[in-house]
Amino acid sequence: GSEEEATTQTRGRARQRTLRDARRGGPVSGHEASKGIVGSADSRRGAGGQSSDRVSGKGSKASGAKSSASVPVDFDELAANLKRKLLTVIANYEHRQNELHHSPGAKAFLDVALTGELTKYHVDPGFFPILSKAVLIEAEHYYTLKSLFEVATGLHERETKLKEERAHEMHAHSAATAKEDDAGAAGSEDSPLTAVIDDISVAIACCNERRMSLLLSEKWFRSFHIATTILPELPEISLPILPGEKGDKHDTDEEETSEELPDTSEDPLEAVLIVKKTLQQWESRIPHLITSVEALWWRPPRDPDEAIRQRERTAAMFKAASGAIVRRFLRLALQEWNVEEGIRHSTDPSAKEKLQLARDVLASYIAEKEAQEWEGSSIFAASILATAKANVRNPSTRWDPLPSNDHAPDVRAAAHRYRQMSS
Repeated sequence: GSEEEATTQTRGRARQRTLRDARRGGPVSGHEASKGIVGSADSRRGAGGQSSDRVSGKGSKASGAKSSASVPVDFDELAANLKRKLLTVIANYEHRQNELHHSPGAKAFLDVALTGELTKYHVDPGFFPILSKAVLIEAEHYYTLKSLFEVATGLHERETKLKEERAHEMHAHSAATAKEDDAGAAGSEDSPLTAVIDDISVAIACCNERRMSLLLSEKWFRSFHIATTILPELPEISLPILPGEKGDKHDTDEEETSEELPDTSEDPLEAVLIVKKTLQQWESRIPHLITSVEALWWRPPRDPDEAIRQRERTAAMFKAASGAIVRRFLRLALQEWNVEEGIRHSTDPSAKEKLQLARDVLASYIAEKEAQEWEGSSIFAASILATAKANVRNPSTRWDPLPSNDHAPDVRAAAHRYRQMSS
């Protein structure tokens, strides 16, 4: 699960080409692209006042009907300024993408990552800095576009309000219904700002498709290495033999079983609770593993706030990875157990009730693990966006992923293991 669903790369590219064809001017720096946008994103209500000063460069700080009317505002000129800023933002974004694609194999790898089809053949830790940079580029572009969108919508709200006020003044002596109709018509007319808002919306949708696809790929990449390099294997446990199935497919040689569980075939609920407790004990070791991995492989950045975010992302990835592992195990176990079939064929009311209770406890635990995985993924995505926001707001102290993967101790641990295996 994730906060938003990516759709198709093809449609995103088509949208981006539409905007790119209209672009004039060359690439600019990230600081220039965000200039005039950052600072106005955090307040929709202020966008109609101080935010318009940031966009237009004019000194008006008017607010309210009277002061707004006393200072003429050229909304068409503001719309043109916003359009130029949008094209500058897109030019900067495309320039950063092109720079990233110059790395050997980067474009081919990212093309696969955008499809969400990374496999064990795409997990070379050497590609992880490219994936991390691509994720951050998309997050910064998304944040900048959203900031620009808030400025544009704030100005449009102000423009609409002024039109409505003028309509009311012009028809002060008309009938009440006529006033309402005219005011509504005046406020609903399209304007250059409406067109700019539409363009920004298209750019946001295109960016968000790529952002979510790459986020999912980065989550999968880190989770893969956490599961295969750091987390211990799950204990070999199984759900109980259903009544009437003794001696069937569940019979195993003694040496194949690592967990000595009591015979619970007569009480499936007790068996499910034992399985749950065993898996919870397995998960209880994870906080210690995170501490150990960070001590060995994490190199904190200079910015203490970014250090907090990196630790938050590492913990979130362990949460998501462990939740996914347990969820998959339980789903497979439930499928093999075939408890629904046992419930249907049970003729003993007491045995049927126990099976139903066991099934419900197991289903609840699976849902808990699904929620855990979703929560870890959501925390990870929010933390990436927080880093992007900090980078856009403070370009002089921005953080970027290093080729050494200092920010991802799990990936560095995997890289060390790969070196050991190849030596």
